[in-house]
Amino acid sequence: MQAAVLGELEQAFRRGSSERRVEILARIMDLFVAGANAYSPEQIELFGDVLARLVDEIETAARAELSQRLCRASIGPPQLLRRFVLDEATVVAQPLLSDFEALPTDLLVECAKTRGQGHLLAITKRKSIPEQVTDPIVERGDARVLQSVAQNPGSRFSNSGFGMLVDRAEGNDALAAAIGERPDLPRHHFLRLLTIASDIVRHRLQSSDPQDAGQIRKVVSQVAQSIAAQTSADSKDYRAAVKEVARLHEDGKLHDLQILHFAKEERFELVIAALAVLAKLEVFQVETIFTQERSDLLLILARALGLGWPTAKMLLQLRAGTIGLSRSEVERALASFERIDRATAEKVMTLKRRDRGH
Repeated sequence: MQAAVLGELEQAFRRGSSERRVEILARIMDLFVAGANAYSPEQIELFGDVLARLVDEIETAARAELSQRLCRASIGPPQLLRRFVLDEATVVAQPLLSDFEALPTDLLVECAKTRGQGHLLAITKRKSIPEQVTDPIVERGDARVLQSVAQNPGSRFSNSGFGMLVDRAEGNDALAAAIGERPDLPRHHFLRLLTIASDIVRHRLQSSDPQDAGQIRKVVSQVAQSIAAQTSADSKDYRAAVKEVARLHEDGKLHDLQILHFAKEERFELVIAALAVLAKLEVFQVETIFTQERSDLLLILARALGLGWPTAKMLLQLRAGTIGLSRSEVERALASFERIDRATAEKVMTLKRRDRGH
C-alpha cells in the first residue's frame, strides 16, 4: 500500500508547482514519521529512495523543514539521513546533527572530517559525542566549536583528543577553563594545562574545584608551581611521599610490586616519589615525564628500572586518568615496551640524571 501511495505522490510531485512539491514532500515525510517504528526495513528503504530523489529539486528552506520533521522519528532512512547530514547548507544538516540520536557514528565522523564549522558546531550540541567524532572536531574546529565541545558533558575524548584540546587552549582562557573543569580530564593533561593557563584561569579552576578531594587546589598550589619552578620536592605532599618511599627503599621494600600497588591505589605522589628515588631523578623530572603528550619516556623509565609490563601498564592507566586506555592503545604500548632495550633505557636515564637542576 505504501508503495502505491508513494508512487502517486511522486507523480503528483512531478506535475506540481514549487509550492505544491514542498507540500507533497511534507506529506511523504509525515507519512514516514507517523509509522516509522512499524515499518519494515524494506519499507523504510522505499521511503528513503523516494525522498532522497526528490529533495534535490526543492529549495534549501524546504529541505531544512523536512530535516526538522524527520527529527521527530526515532529512526530514519539511511540514504536520506546521509543526504541531509552532508548537505552543504548548515540549516539543513543542523537539526539532525544536533538532535537525531540514531545517527550512525561513521556518518558523524565523515561529517566532522569534511564539512564546515557550522556542521561541527551542530554536532557539539548532541547529548553524547563519542571520541571517534570529537577527535576530528578538536583537530578542525574553530574557537567557538572547541568551546562548545569542551563544555558539553556528553563529549568523550580520546587521550590524543585531550592532548590536542589542551594544545589548542593556549592563549584561550575560556577554553582552558572549560577543559580544566571537566571531571574526566586525565591528570597528566590537567598538569600540562596548568603550564599554559593564565593566572585568571588557575584561580577559576581553584574556585570551582570540580575534582575529588580538592584536587585542583592541591595541584594549582603545588604541582603547577613545581612545573614552572622545578620545586616539587618542596611541597608538603611530596616531602611526605619521598620520606615514605625512602624508608621503604632502605628496608628493601621499594620494588615492582610496591609501585604496582601505589599505582592501583592511585597514590600519584607516592608513585612519582618512588620512581624518582629508584631512578635517582628529581621529583619534578618524573612528574614532567607523566605530563608529556607521549608516553614513550615513561615506558623507557619503567624499562630502565626493570619494572614488568603489569606495572608499566598500570602506570599508563594512572597517567590516562578516568578515560582509561583503549585495547589498541594498550597493544601499541606493549609493543613499544617490548622493543625497548633495557641497557639503552638505562643510558637515557643516565642522561636525565645529568639534567638534574638544569
